[in-house]
Amino acid sequence: MKKLKYLSLITAVLMLFSAGCNVSGKTGDPSLNPVDTETVLPKPQESEPVDYAEDYFVFNGESDYVIVIPRDYGADELLGAQEINTFLLKSCGTTLEIKYDDQVTYTAESKFISVGNNGFLQSANINPTAEELGSYGFILKTVGSSVFIVGATKVGTGALYGVYEFLRYQIGWKCYAHDEYYYNVFRSVKLVDVNVTDKPDIPGFMLSGYVSARSDLRKRLRISERTEVLGKGDVSPYHNMLLWLPASRYYSEHPKWYNSKQTQLCLTCHGDQEEYNLMMQTAFENMWTEVMTYDLDVVTWTLMDNWDPCDCQACREARAEYGARSGQLVKTCNEFSEMFEERFRAEGIDKDISVLFFAYYYYTEPPTNGIKCRDNVYPIIAPYNEMDRAASIYSDKNANIKNIIDSWSNLCKKFGFWIYSVNFGGTYLFPFDPFTCMQENYSYFASKNPFYMYDEGFSTQFQESVPGFGALKDYLSANIAWNTDSDVADMTAEFFNAYYKDAAEEMYRYYLEYRMKLQMLFDDYEPKSSTEKTDAM
Repeated sequence: MKKLKYLSLITAVLMLFSAGCNVSGKTGDPSLNPVDTETVLPKPQESEPVDYAEDYFVFNGESDYVIVIPRDYGADELLGAQEINTFLLKSCGTTLEIKYDDQVTYTAESKFISVGNNGFLQSANINPTAEELGSYGFILKTVGSSVFIVGATKVGTGALYGVYEFLRYQIGWKCYAHDEYYYNVFRSVKLVDVNVTDKPDIPGFMLSGYVSARSDLRKRLRISERTEVLGKGDVSPYHNMLLWLPASRYYSEHPKWYNSKQTQLCLTCHGDQEEYNLMMQTAFENMWTEVMTYDLDVVTWTLMDNWDPCDCQACREARAEYGARSGQLVKTCNEFSEMFEERFRAEGIDKDISVLFFAYYYYTEPPTNGIKCRDNVYPIIAPYNEMDRAASIYSDKNANIKNIIDSWSNLCKKFGFWIYSVNFGGTYLFPFDPFTCMQENYSYFASKNPFYMYDEGFSTQFQESVPGFGALKDYLSANIAWNTDSDVADMTAEFFNAYYKDAAEEMYRYYLEYRMKLQMLFDDYEPKSSTEKTDAM
């Protein structure tokens, strides 16, 4: 209710701000006039029909059902069981007992909500595989009098995401923001009859800002967290070359490992093959310790966050040989991949590892002369200066970065993406509209077989500084990343009605006007980062 309490004040301030934002000096522009139509907010579509089985899930506020999880449950499988009870209590006034799979016997008459990969999936003819579901997909299926919710990973993230789908079917549950949920209220409701297999179009999708700090909201929107995608160890996966090989530890004996400022590595070791072999072996041993200590499936080899490329003669020659600085980077990552494979084989360890690197700053351009990434070596494309963040990837403004990504597609099987909903650099405080091109751009990224994607934003930008629009951005981002064919107009209308309630029409009207104004400002001023660099030599 507090959103409605302050609505008149918020609206007055925002409309005053809109009137005062005409910094272009233009007057009388009809596009700045308020929207004239009586109703601008579309009506959300009707909910899809739900099929029900013969058994009652809840009858007169009580239930005969039991939640079953594996004895060796993953963290998200347990959370999924708890989430069912959290919202079932709100919806129907009851909770279900949680039991381990070795405490029960499954038959066709069992009344189970089975969460996770347990001992009787085969009896129900359910076989989740990583090939079909990946790390985040799920199977949600009614068999007899039971419902099975299962993913393919040990931690159980797919099962958790399937739980939210079960709640959507069973009680009409939806999550819009940390303080806004919807669910139907029942005294009696039959068990849903479902058979759904689903996985996200963009796996490992991550957001920064407000949603990243609230684990409950992040899980319920099916947004990943860094350690879920890249693992949790002592060494950050980002900007870590000098964490694997700190100059304070190695420079005195191995100065050729570093550029002249000791701010980046020299990936050719100034042409000294013996030093290069030592550098690679030392970095690998440090990586090996990290991988084995924390059971990592991913290791990253990422440049530091500065524009200080080594300009020694050997690096110039490598750049000429491969057609881009990134060629030598790919070479080192391929070698790390081979070193891991050989060590796993020698020690009889059944394990795969992916090696990721930043295609960022002066490593953004792909090599053009012969070298390709090994099957488990992937670039993380991070178009810091190269992409107009308010424009479509298909626009002329983004033709160069699209060509870069398409060219990388010929050199690797998967991608990581690190995109931005924030203007870093000299136009950091310049707001922009992240909504208009979101679906088109996410669809493009999804077409590149992504390993994960991180959409980085910040609280000073438009989508989080205007009341509630940050919540809208998180909601739309999460749902489009899961299904890039989502009906964005319908989701937006549904969000405004759920979040703003009686004020939905007024806030939607302002939302449209503000986005039009932002687009005009962007077109007039074409803000760019002041940190753009050239790599000419």
